[in-house]
This record gives sequence, C-alpha cells and structure tokens, in this order.
Amino acid sequence: MRGYILLALVSAAGVVACARASDATTDSTPLDGGTLPEASAVDAGDEADAAPDVDAEALRCSNDFCLVDVPPASAYGFTKWMFAGVQADPVIGTWAIANGMPGDKGTAQLLRFEDGTWKPRYAPMLGSGAEKRSIQLTALAGDGNGHLIAIGTAKDDNSTVIVRSDGTTVTASLFPGELNATWMTGTDDAWVAGPTGSIHHSVGGVDWTDESNPAGGTLYAIWGSGPNDVYVGGQSEYDPDTFESWAYVGHRTLDDAGAPTWSFELLGELQKEGDGAGYPIITGITPPGGRPFVSAPNLTAWRSPDGGAMAWARDPFLPRTWMRAMWAKSQSEVWAAADAGRVVRYDGTTWHELGFFFNGAPVGGDLTGISGTAQGEIFVVGAGVALRRQAP
Repeated sequence: MRGYILLALVSAAGVVACARASDATTDSTPLDGGTLPEASAVDAGDEADAAPDVDAEALRCSNDFCLVDVPPASAYGFTKWMFAGVQADPVIGTWAIANGMPGDKGTAQLLRFEDGTWKPRYAPMLGSGAEKRSIQLTALAGDGNGHLIAIGTAKDDNSTVIVRSDGTTVTASLFPGELNATWMTGTDDAWVAGPTGSIHHSVGGVDWTDESNPAGGTLYAIWGSGPNDVYVGGQSEYDPDTFESWAYVGHRTLDDAGAPTWSFELLGELQKEGDGAGYPIITGITPPGGRPFVSAPNLTAWRSPDGGAMAWARDPFLPRTWMRAMWAKSQSEVWAAADAGRVVRYDGTTWHELGFFFNGAPVGGDLTGISGTAQGEIFVVGAGVALRRQAP
C-alpha cells in the first residue's frame, strides 16, 4: 500500500520556543584525556587478521580498519565506552559522543579525535552547581562548518536534551518532546525528529519551527542534501482498520511558489515483496550527486526516476544485521555501520559486508555511528569499540 500526504508549510508555521532559561553552558575547559534474511556473504578479512603468529600492531587492524585507543572508562564513571555517534567536521575536527553502560553514574562524554586517539573533551550536563544533572546522548550531527548538535535525555527523568557545540563551548538545553534523530545542513541549520511525526527545524541555534506530520508515526532517521531537500524515515501509525503499520518516508522540497512542502509515502508494497513485516526505516542517506537511499531491517531501497516521476525501488541486497548509520563520500562510495560489528559498503554496483577480527577475536558489538572526510578517512564507533580507516 502506498499513500501520499502533502503538507504546505507557510511562514506562519508554529514555532517552539527553545526554552533558553534552561540553557546551561558547560565548563569549556578541556578535560584531561583520562535472525534476519540471508544476504551476500561477508567479506573475509586477511588471514593475518586472525592468525596467532603476527605482531601486535597487525592484530589491531582488519579489513583496512584499525582500533582506536580510548582512555579507561572507569575514569569517567563508566564500566564500558558505549559510543552513540561520530561526526567528522573539516573545521573543528572529528568528534564522537559516548555513554556508559546502563546503571553507570557518569554523564555523557563529547570526545575529539586527537593524535590517533579519542580524548574526552567535554562532559555536558543540565543545570549548574549543585543542580547539575547527568545526561546520556543518542545521536550526533554536524554541519561541516564547525557546528555540532546532539540529542539525548536526562538520566534522572528522561526529559529530552539538546546539546550544541562549536568545539570550544558546549550548551545543554531541554526540548519539549521526545527525539530520535538529528541532522544538520548549511551553517548551523539543524533538524530533529521523533515520535508522533515530530519534525522541528532551527537556524542559527535559536527557536525551533514545528514542521511535524499531523498523520503521526515514529521517525527514526533524518537526512538530505540541503535545506530544501530533506528526508525523514520511520514507521507509520497503525491503521485501525487493517491493523497494519509500514515503513514510511517524508520528503521536504519547495513548491512552485517557493514555499516548503512535505510529502509522505508508505513503503508497504515494497515490504510485502519481502517478508511482509512493517519494520521502520532506521537510516537513510543522499550521496553527493546520487540517489536517496533508505534501509529498514527487511528493506533497502533507492529513489529513482520511474516513468517521469520519482519512486522508491527495492534493492535486492539485504544486510545480515540492521544498518544503523550511513555516510557517503560519493554516489559510488557509500558506507554503513551495522549491528554485530558489521560495516557495509556500496561501490556503485555491489554491496559488500565487512566483518572484523582484532586481537584474534571477532567484533560482536553493535556499530552505531560512521563518518568520514573528503580525503576518504573513515571513523566507525559502537558498543565498546572505535575504529578508523586511514585515507587511501
């Protein structure tokens, strides 16, 4: 089933105040670094990756990716580093967000890649002084011009938190609604999305404009190629008549009058071509100069011309595990971080799954973030692991 909803957004769109009274600038002094369907076969690593008789440095690298050192987790109130996102920015460098395990008392950390290692630089918290509240962060984005945004929740009451940074200062503020995803384009042009069709847009770090889908649904991903080419992906509300819910995608463009307009499309027919389950869109990407792409646990699809119109078409490839985050250097070099320690690469024609062996053992933790540079350097982070692929 495919459905379409068109929403014209006028200049009088509702605006959500940014609750500046709850903004809190954190201490800017740097811290002392202290069973899915079968897919294509996983690419085998070099024999040296798993061989016992190799030097220590070789054991730290597999399939062109090498382990990146992190400081002891216990120094930051964690039992284990649980990375949740990474962003390579040409202006302020490469940053990542990380939390501890459930029950750990430490607040989230904002880390910077320096001298070949990850170094915690900021520990954002809500409030100040005795009223400080620890937070956990779940997603990170950047605009490529020196601005970062992260979303998460307060650890005491799960209220939604937005963290912003320019690499020198960090602010944490409350947001009135749950969020699952964030993305940036332009200069400090931020987007966030979440349950009940929630979509909000902010320019310059000030107020949030509400562009939500009144049809609801839960959004898990947001991406695009620019401020007037924005996509969201998630899962529709359950139809009370059919008891069905499907993956759906929203697309923001400009209409003939130059006003921003959203269109929303269900991808249920494509999911019915597979196992028929209505899994949500988890991640998506628009490669530079390429076709938009979406991924759900049982669906990968490209948006391409079809009889003069753009339509989503199913890709026969399905990864063995869920793809969680994507990054593209070009339309012929698309990368994804996936569960169970997998990295997936599209070379313009074929998809390849990469597995990793480090120190003689496979990586089993879920990978949650991936980002790279124009030169081809790639960073991957996840549950208890941080990887780097140097530029070719």
